Amino acid sequence: MIQTFYAYKDIIKYDSAIRDRIDIIKLILNIFTISFLHKEEMKSGVCIVFQNDENTNRVFIYENESKQVQSFHVPFILKDDEIKLENSLFPDSISCEDISLLKTFFNSYTEFESCFDIFMEDFLEIFEANDELKHKENNYWNLILYLLSFEPGYFRYDNDIVGFKEEYPKLHPIQHLDFYYNNRGTFKIGLHKEYKTENLIDLTAQNTDCKFLDEGN
Repeated sequence: MIQTFYAYKDIIKYDSAIRDRIDIIKLILNIFTISFLHKEEMKSGVCIVFQNDENTNRVFIYENESKQVQSFHVPFILKDDEIKLENSLFPDSISCEDISLLKTFFNSYTEFESCFDIFMEDFLEIFEANDELKHKENNYWNLILYLLSFEPGYFRYDNDIVGFKEEYPKLHPIQHLDFYYNNRGTFKIGLHKEYKTENLIDLTAQNTDCKFLDEGN
């Protein structure tokens, strides 16, 4: 199932640069604040395409499709405006209040070693003051650990004329895919033509034919 929404760039704090996992988590939480999303196209908006099926749960996001499209796996499933975690660690539907609590945590997050202390400091008083949340404390902790450990499978499509050098046409092709956000683990694949979002969705779909690299090129 493909769903397309739009959101204002400044509201979801969309930035074309993703440098680490926390950048992705914060962007996911902003995207899944449903009140930020609109089904009508906005001229100044960011386009967000959800790809949800039996084997794929991924988002494609761009401000200008002809220049750059970013894509990553998301741990949430959006169906009929209801948000659920993709497994049973957090069995309830995820509400706007849940998203807000997660934002509170990740806005304070600095490193994994301190996450338990942050959880206790930011959440303990909230749980103690709210009878409805007390029974969900363990579920929240499981949810946070899952967000810190899920595989985002990040890649980015670039149509980068600025970075292209005619003397080295294969070093940084105009159209290319960059995989992973970490400079130490990244690699790129050159493309012979411009890719649209539907091409990228087809690339990640597990029920369509694979694309093949040109051997030796």
